[in-house]
Amino acid sequence: MIESERQLETLIDLERARVLERELRLESEALLSGLNTLSRAESPQQMFSELIVVFRSVFEFEDAFIIAETEKNTMEVLSSSSEQFQGSKWFSDKLFNRVINGEPIAVFDVSHVEEWKSIPSSLKQGIQSALHVPLSKQPQPAILICTHSTQHFFGPKHVKIARRFSPLTSQAFVNIELKRAVAERDRLFTLSLDMMGITNFEGVFKQVNSAWGVTLGYSSHELYNKRLMKFIIPEDRKILLNSFRDLLLGIENEEFEIRCYTKKREIKWLLCSVGVCVTDRLCYVVARDITNRKKTEYKLAFEADHDSLTGLANRKYMMSKLSIAIGNNQHSLQHHFAVLFLDLDRFKIVNDSLGHLIGDELLKEISNRLSKISSLDNTVARLGGDEFLILLENIENFNLAVKTAKLVQQELKLPIRLNGYNIVCTASIGITSSAVHYLNSAEVLRDADIAMYLAKAQGGASHFVFDHTMHAKAISQLQMETDLRNAIFNEELEIFYQPIFDIKNGLISGFEALIRWQHQTKGKMSADEFIPIAEESELITLIGLWTMERVCNDIHSWKKNDAFSDAFYVSINLSAKQFWQKDLLFQIKKQIEAYGLTPQCIKFELTESLFMDNTIDSLALLNSLKQYGISLYMDDFGTGYSSLSYLHQLPFDVLKIDKSFISRMESDEASLNLVRTIILLAQSLNLGIIAEGIESQSQRDLLLKMDCNYGQGFLLSYPMSAIEINKHFQNEEQHISPSKSLYN
Repeated sequence: MIESERQLETLIDLERARVLERELRLESEALLSGLNTLSRAESPQQMFSELIVVFRSVFEFEDAFIIAETEKNTMEVLSSSSEQFQGSKWFSDKLFNRVINGEPIAVFDVSHVEEWKSIPSSLKQGIQSALHVPLSKQPQPAILICTHSTQHFFGPKHVKIARRFSPLTSQAFVNIELKRAVAERDRLFTLSLDMMGITNFEGVFKQVNSAWGVTLGYSSHELYNKRLMKFIIPEDRKILLNSFRDLLLGIENEEFEIRCYTKKREIKWLLCSVGVCVTDRLCYVVARDITNRKKTEYKLAFEADHDSLTGLANRKYMMSKLSIAIGNNQHSLQHHFAVLFLDLDRFKIVNDSLGHLIGDELLKEISNRLSKISSLDNTVARLGGDEFLILLENIENFNLAVKTAKLVQQELKLPIRLNGYNIVCTASIGITSSAVHYLNSAEVLRDADIAMYLAKAQGGASHFVFDHTMHAKAISQLQMETDLRNAIFNEELEIFYQPIFDIKNGLISGFEALIRWQHQTKGKMSADEFIPIAEESELITLIGLWTMERVCNDIHSWKKNDAFSDAFYVSINLSAKQFWQKDLLFQIKKQIEAYGLTPQCIKFELTESLFMDNTIDSLALLNSLKQYGISLYMDDFGTGYSSLSYLHQLPFDVLKIDKSFISRMESDEASLNLVRTIILLAQSLNLGIIAEGIESQSQRDLLLKMDCNYGQGFLLSYPMSAIEINKHFQNEEQHISPSKSLYN
């Protein structure tokens, strides 16, 4: 080879080297530029736009566009070097799928490629060759298509460079999604209302959001690099440590609650969940402030166990405490307890006279006093209304219960100033204890209640200690109540009539209706034996209606006999519960008019204690009875709280002297003087007078000397049945017309 040829070859090799060096330099610059572009990209759209710029310098194309699959599963041009392709739909799924699933491809002549034939002419106008480059399969499938108007423009070198870019773009898509996820996490971390924090394994905060600061009263800067345990109250720190320990052991744990101190040393309740990353040695804590919820829960729990008015324990809570005390006593006989059942005396008067608001204030003050005299081992509860219960636990002897009852009475006797009134309250107290060996709390309450009612029966302001005879008596009374209820419907009750005489001439003036019960096992029972039970059990209302109907029926029957004068009457005893019936006057009118009678046929006997507590209301009711035409008798006068002031106010027509005074007249000078005084009082007030229980001629004579002309008793006549009275009227020899009116 001649020298010139060698020089030519050398020059050619040098030129080739320069071209290769230039291509490598351009390729390297393109790769560097591409890497910078890919690393800076914050979104796929930004990356697409900048990649086209980078690829133009490398591939020297005329036009390029990036096709991506949208959320609607359609292919769309998302980025383009010219407006010709921007935003257009891509109609060749086959081409897209072929490129995305393969390697970069250089198309020398697009007219020979089947997939390009389906593309509209408007889009492929002027395109002769193309370079297909897959960019990413996930998360958003995308390809790059570079075009040129010259055939065979793109070749192996372009494919070679494209192969280097494909994995980079795929990774760039992943990085963008990671950046987006991190940005979203940071945004949520910062803006979350939940408390989010990251600590190292030593529990030191490395990242914390503002919610921690808002909840605990610190700034995020103050919390950074501080130990989490510093803010948790000592009693709850173990809860958090155990939760982290379980996670490290692979044990899943649930949400848990802890308490934290705020900057002001207040306590906040947090609901927490935790996670760990062992490789990074990081702990993740997410918490939520549930302080208000806990307060609500505590409030609801308190209200469930406490009385809303007084704040004392309620019946539910007390029954639970009693059950525990009984269990402790069964486990150890040294664990003694006692129970005091309190019922306020005459509390209804306060409500009726001063109003329920004052009554509520009185209950609150009494509750405060009961709480003050109770020790830590005592529980005071309001069962409802004016009933309270005191549980004494861990007592050495049962005398403490009696001492406590006396202390309660002393405390209650101190006046309570409310709304300008000094109110003195007393209580009837029933006492029972673990000495009875109870099995359940209901038995304790039952026996304490029995003892309390015995105390109340003694006039109140006293206490009774339960014994087994009381229970037996209560059972007997309950059976009696059941029998009485059945007796009303089985017609075992009967009305007897005791004549009221003009004792001067022996003529009958009227009758007093007396109820008797023909008990199936006990025989005939007087009203004194069962009426008190009827009054306690509310049966008295039914008995009262039954009595009124039966008396009206008997009078109607007697009136069929012409010998029964309209001046005759029957007096009926009214109990307190009957008297305060809301529809009393309506029921009276209903029965009287149903039998075609006049109100003058019926008189009502009432004891003076009935209207002592509420003179104003009772006066209104008495006047309504008087206006209707019914006369009123004051029964057992002198045995109760007799007062000349109310006797003058109330519209009574007759005073009936109690038989206890009549029976002692002959042997007791004081009783004789008292009877004489009552008679003079009645005469001075222009009231009639009837003596009860006349059983001897001498009693009759004494009454006549004192100008008491009317009376009743066994000396004059025993009570008679309606049939016997009817026969009596049919005997024309009997003087059956009344002698004269009691009101002359």
